[in-house]
Amino acid sequence: MNKEKMMKTAKIFDRILKIMEYFMYVSAGLMIVSAVLLLFVPSISDTMIDSTSVELGNVQVFLNEGYGDFIKLSKGRLYGVMAAGFITVATIAYGLKIGRQILAPMCKGDPFNVSVAEKLRVLAIVVMASGVITSFVQAYTGSMFADPALLEQLFKEGAVKNIMIHYNFSLTPLFVGGILFLLSYVFEYGEELQQLSDETL
Repeated sequence: MNKEKMMKTAKIFDRILKIMEYFMYVSAGLMIVSAVLLLFVPSISDTMIDSTSVELGNVQVFLNEGYGDFIKLSKGRLYGVMAAGFITVATIAYGLKIGRQILAPMCKGDPFNVSVAEKLRVLAIVVMASGVITSFVQAYTGSMFADPALLEQLFKEGAVKNIMIHYNFSLTPLFVGGILFLLSYVFEYGEELQQLSDETL
């Protein structure tokens, strides 16, 4: 009965991860299409905004009264932001793919398959790498918008009142990655016990 519950639960999670994985692929595809289309755009046109505060990722720009429009942004910087976003999405998609590979044996009622421990270790590395990549992207975005030259490109002279950069460094990916590493050894030990049990029978 417990085996059937495990298989049913694993299949549900597999479907959820599959949907999320496809969503990441679509997002990555849209980023690639946007990057290609940007090649054919001669310049980035001005865009009007109604707010005195603009959220740009982990950066918040406060504008003075009477200023509510963007100046042209260079394609080079846009490609930098797109590349950072693409790397993040690709890492998440790969992590979801590994997660589905871990669930595959469980869907068949074989949780102690030799591949599970190996994939758990790979997933642990991906989770920890994603934490590093996220921190890098935040640092890149922060340093980019801290550059006065960029603010001059984005906004009219005298438009920017203040700029606030939010850095949310988290140890959670390292903690989760460590737990996954430990679980990989548990599953590896379970697989050895399963082999001994099968040989005894």
